[in-house]
Amino acid sequence: MTEQTVSDRNPFIELDENGKPIYQLKLSLVFYLDYPPGPKRARQIYDQYFARFGRHIRYFQSTSWLGPPQEWNSSTQVQFERQNIEDLQHHDDWGYGFSDGRSVDNNLFMFHGYKPVSEAGKASFFRFEWPWNWDTNEIVAFARSVADSVPFLSGTGGYIINPHPFDNYAYARMYALCRRYWGLEAWDLDLTVNFVASGYKCPNWLTLIGNNLCEQHPERAAGLDAIRGYADPRSHGVIFQSRIRPEFIDRNRAHSYDGEAAIATALLPLQISYHEDFGGPAWEGKTMDWLYRFSGRQTVDH
Repeated sequence: MTEQTVSDRNPFIELDENGKPIYQLKLSLVFYLDYPPGPKRARQIYDQYFARFGRHIRYFQSTSWLGPPQEWNSSTQVQFERQNIEDLQHHDDWGYGFSDGRSVDNNLFMFHGYKPVSEAGKASFFRFEWPWNWDTNEIVAFARSVADSVPFLSGTGGYIINPHPFDNYAYARMYALCRRYWGLEAWDLDLTVNFVASGYKCPNWLTLIGNNLCEQHPERAAGLDAIRGYADPRSHGVIFQSRIRPEFIDRNRAHSYDGEAAIATALLPLQISYHEDFGGPAWEGKTMDWLYRFSGRQTVDH
């Protein structure tokens, strides 16, 4: 095991008595979809991910299976590519997750489709996570590749605080960190998918607005020209990049967020108008204020 330097150590992490993270800082990229990805589109993104990051993957499992993951090796890879992904949506499997098996500073790739009838209204997704100090140029290049490959509604890329599910203390720490550091995105993907089918969640370092979302609301997408300087048009939408690299944006040190504010203000008509509160008492009544933090629509200070 290589000894970490001070600059390598995760600055926002807390471990339990078993060495598992209660919460941790990650780099994330997520694309929300208005369709469950079938074999063709899932295979497109699978191939792109594994071409760039596949050397890190050690385990995989269906998103419908809560048991232990399977080892990822040459034989399971052949089976997955020949059978599992081709059978997607034919039985109980509507997505898969892949990881390096670590609980701290881990690599993750997951895609999941929600059933159009029994789970109507939920946004499906492609989800990617890296250690907090990963090469962000590599993430931008990958985001462009995905945005050129498959239709999407919206998404974000940048720093997130990933809390342990159902842990009020973890969500309280997430609130405290996100309130001070506006460059950290509060995270609960299982909750957010219920509210982003008709709007985008909030700005981050990368803010993704898909053609599908603009087609749903052509009258609300008129302000996109105002932030042309931050825009990277792709085949299936636009990637708005607020700065060269993500920053924590420490409010106590008066760090600038001019780029994020410009993007947030221009995209306000496309932003969701409702999102349930994140978990725990700290977030009660404050989630929407936080989502609008860069636009000034409401205040996050109460």
